[in-house]
Amino acid sequence: MITVAELKEYLGIALSDTKKDTFLAKVIPMALTHIESGKVLNRKLASASYSEEIEGKSNVLYPSQLPITAVTDIKEISGNNELSDLLDDPDTIDNTVRFNEYEIKLMKGYTFAGKLIKITYTAGYSDGTLPGAIKQALLETSAYIFKNSGQGDSLLMVDSKTTNNSVVSDTVNFKKLDLSYIDSFRKLNI
Repeated sequence: MITVAELKEYLGIALSDTKKDTFLAKVIPMALTHIESGKVLNRKLASASYSEEIEGKSNVLYPSQLPITAVTDIKEISGNNELSDLLDDPDTIDNTVRFNEYEIKLMKGYTFAGKLIKITYTAGYSDGTLPGAIKQALLETSAYIFKNSGQGDSLLMVDSKTTNNSVVSDTVNFKKLDLSYIDSFRKLNI
């Protein structure tokens, strides 16, 4: 999502100064964990495949992860009727299904309403597609953690052997960090 070099540039640290690189490399996933948490965006950012069951309410489905970049399978679970005829192949969508970043929609009169639907899809941002506002929020959050850590692991209470990034949420007070400018990217529970 962001690199140590980008964070160093943002912090005004010379690229040739490598004394803090190990710590900065730990700060970035901590910041990502905070940004992805329910307190900020409430969703994952990195591109990944997801499979989930959604209770249909109309001819539109709203998956939990965004932005949707591919739909590979749609099945109706109630009644065990597979809807595989809606997809020509795993990589392309035929004329019956449309999707955008936020929703999957059926076009030929079929409705998801009252049906349990299993969808398999890809969502999230790949390299170079992260919106500038989210990248800025990651840089600001990383810088905030770095500056409030005393520039050392011990003040964050993260042991150098610890890989659990959730510790940072309990030890750094993020209330002073205003990330409201990325609220439009927040996952809403519909």
